[in-house]
Amino acid sequence: MKEKNIYKNPELGFSIEKPQDWAFMPSSWVLNLKDKAEPFYKELDERIRYARLPFVYFHYDHGISDIVIPTVQVMYRTTHGTSALDRSTILGMQLVQLQIVLDDYCLVEATSDGVISERPANIIKSTHTVNNQDGQAMDCLSRCYVIFTEGAMFVVVMSGPVEGAYRCDREFGEILRSIRID
Repeated sequence: MKEKNIYKNPELGFSIEKPQDWAFMPSSWVLNLKDKAEPFYKELDERIRYARLPFVYFHYDHGISDIVIPTVQVMYRTTHGTSALDRSTILGMQLVQLQIVLDDYCLVEATSDGVISERPANIIKSTHTVNNQDGQAMDCLSRCYVIFTEGAMFVVVMSGPVEGAYRCDREFGEILRSIRID
């Protein structure tokens, strides 16, 4: 793949490669989309609102409005306040949060024994529904990878349709293998 398909963040020591026919989306656009797509509770501090924003986001726009668009988004979190917790405890906390946040949540698999880019990782696969612009519910398969470094976590979320041509298992596998953390 060409260099234009690789996102690098030297400050965080992170890089990821997208398939050639997928598109990067500016972070400010992603925040705008998220605010329109899900309720935002005004009592939350503005810093928390922006902490939800991925620092890199890309997707494959297949142009079909009633099928989930395959997406990849990456967020960065410090482990401040959770550094004393082991990965399996954090995994349990993640599972509870996903049940609260996602409609029709169904766990497919979860492990705290994953390894990504030679780093320990929690891995969760689940299904849930999302609504398109017309309010129609669409089935979605999400893969959430929490990659642990000293003092921080990278949260990589890959979502797409549960089945069909745009499930993108091969593409998601290649993207996952492209992740580099210094």
